[in-house]
Amino acid sequence: MWYKKFLYILLLIVVAAEISFAFKETYYTYVEGLLAIQRGNYEDAVEKFEYIITKDTQAIEVAKQLLYLYILTGKIERVKNFTPFILDNITDIELLISIGNLLWLDGENDIAIKFFNKVLEIDPQNKTAILSLAQINFSSDTQKSSELYSQYLKDIPEDIDVLFQSALTEYRLGNYDTAKKMLKKVVESQPDNVIAKVILSDLLCITTDYLSTEVEKGYIEYLEKFPEDYHVMLKLVILLFIKEKYDVAEKYIKKLEQIPKKEFTAEHSYFIAMFYEYKKDFKKAIRFMEKCIKLQKSEHPENLLAHIKVSYYYIVTKKFNKAKEKLNYVIKKYDNLNAKIMLALLYIDIKKYVNAIKLLENIVQSPQNFPKAYFYLGYCYDQIGKFELAEKYFLESISKNPNDHESLNYLGYSYVEKNIKLDVAKEYIEKALLLDPGNPAYEDSLGWLYYRQGEYIKAEEIISNAAQKINDPIIFDHLGDIKVKLNKKEQAIEFYKKSLQLDPKNKKIKLKLKNLLSELKQK
Repeated sequence: MWYKKFLYILLLIVVAAEISFAFKETYYTYVEGLLAIQRGNYEDAVEKFEYIITKDTQAIEVAKQLLYLYILTGKIERVKNFTPFILDNITDIELLISIGNLLWLDGENDIAIKFFNKVLEIDPQNKTAILSLAQINFSSDTQKSSELYSQYLKDIPEDIDVLFQSALTEYRLGNYDTAKKMLKKVVESQPDNVIAKVILSDLLCITTDYLSTEVEKGYIEYLEKFPEDYHVMLKLVILLFIKEKYDVAEKYIKKLEQIPKKEFTAEHSYFIAMFYEYKKDFKKAIRFMEKCIKLQKSEHPENLLAHIKVSYYYIVTKKFNKAKEKLNYVIKKYDNLNAKIMLALLYIDIKKYVNAIKLLENIVQSPQNFPKAYFYLGYCYDQIGKFELAEKYFLESISKNPNDHESLNYLGYSYVEKNIKLDVAKEYIEKALLLDPGNPAYEDSLGWLYYRQGEYIKAEEIISNAAQKINDPIIFDHLGDIKVKLNKKEQAIEFYKKSLQLDPKNKKIKLKLKNLLSELKQK
């Protein structure tokens, strides 16, 4: 039998002798490459197959094997360099998809797209390529991504995972109603999909369905699974604030306070401060709002709001110097109208009327629109004894806003106090009462007008009604004067005493009471 084997080898040699040297060389190299693969020596196999391709560019099967080796050994750069050859010569869909996925995973999205498009040229309905292209285009061409997802779901509508991805695409495009419908289907099919639920909650908030029980439930279920997602926790807190569920929010506020320092943001601090504002714990509100300011960049637009808020907290806690410091900073940096108003009102509260006037006159002379500044200017000038200027600004306030009942009443009452222009005073006060019916201060003004006009019984009736609504030293003083005129001096004494209880340093009332008691004693 040995001679048969010898003849067979001889035949191979004879046939090989007729083949070109190049073919023999590449053939042997190919065999060596296959043997290297069997031994697990992929680098050697790559070297052998690359050599073959340089000798024979039409060796497509070798090229395929080389590409698989590139994928196996992670030689992305060589795949990229080989791309033109692949796209021109390779039609193996499985291989093209594998290369596309490899490039996509490596972040080479543009090249990966070419491979998936090549697949669709060969097989326009290839679902893997359609889905991969939809996913790759999500960030770069969201509209294209949406179209591809729609194409995929048209044939496979039951693929809930892809429906979820498509919903995210519609969300990104701003097609909120479409995304909402899709996500509701996802949640119905996958009740444990808390990611879908939390995104649906976000969508419901965006579409003003935030009062829906689904929203709150979605956030809470998500946080049960991901308790350290402080961003979603903050969303839930804001939602609970909107729904005025502060007791429920408190549980999450306490958790937000414990956020690791590296994850704690200005926004977290802001809403913690807002919670303590609601609780009227202004000490903590100040601490967290100041922390919010520190965490924000000075040019951040919300930095202004935080400064305004903390200024308010300082005013409430009577830390006026701190409030002035903050408000002056905001005015200097932002030329902010709200800060100017707050500072002016602060000066009014601490009776620094000249300082308030300076700010208010700046406001009325600037393009910034705050008609109420005229009322406050009138009030300030009246307090420093410059009634002519006060009258000018009250009239300006009424001119700019005929329904400003505070200006109408204040000026009307001022006329009554000075016993001048009583007809005009009556017109103003009655209009103020029409605009704000039942206001006890305005009723007192009208009653005092009747007192000036000598109609004491009418005055008594109106101001007695006002006194039942509010404990006010001026109203009690007026009632005392009216009772004296009606010769009800015992009652007058009681009302003067009530007035002094509320305003114990009022010398005028003390003198009235002393004289009246003395008069009754002499009798």
